[in-house]
Amino acid sequence: RVEESDASSSNQVKDHLPQLVFYGDSITEGWNGTSFGNLPGSHRMWTTGEDESIRDVFANAFEDKSDWGERALKPPLVLGISGSRTYDFIWRVVNGEFPTSSLLEKAGAIDNNSDDDVFPIEQLERIYILLMGTNNLGGGMLPEPTLKGMDAAGRTILQLHEKHFPNTPAAMLFSELLPRKDDFRAVKMCPPRCKN
Repeated sequence: RVEESDASSSNQVKDHLPQLVFYGDSITEGWNGTSFGNLPGSHRMWTTGEDESIRDVFANAFEDKSDWGERALKPPLVLGISGSRTYDFIWRVVNGEFPTSSLLEKAGAIDNNSDDDVFPIEQLERIYILLMGTNNLGGGMLPEPTLKGMDAAGRTILQLHEKHFPNTPAAMLFSELLPRKDDFRAVKMCPPRCKN
């Protein structure tokens, strides 16, 4: 479960940046330098020390001493689980893997009647970054149902955001799917299932 923030973290921060919440599968979990919660074994094709290098890259970009981290309301959350697919991801966020603590004093103060879809970044509490779908495809799911699952996952996050932070804008970024190294599995499924 995502921890509730303490009272001190809910103070308004001038010129702040929102907390980043990374959701996804093994690629996302890799930002922690882990796979299935442990240092990756040789089956993950990581080189010696790669877990430390990956954590360093992430820390330099987003954690406390980075440009982003010095202004962020809270450190980033990395909520990736190796092997995760869109349907179990939806279960995860609905059943407790969604941050529900308010980080800003004036959450909910956005004018709902505005036709402007662009909000200053300091009005955002969180930016949700999603990378998912590759395990659906690697497991034999066709692209169209995979895309529908990705859409449902994004909509679920936005619904939860609206429920917990009414009238507070949210930002969401879907990362592009990365190439897989196990395309030999797809060869067995295509044809007849795949046209291209």
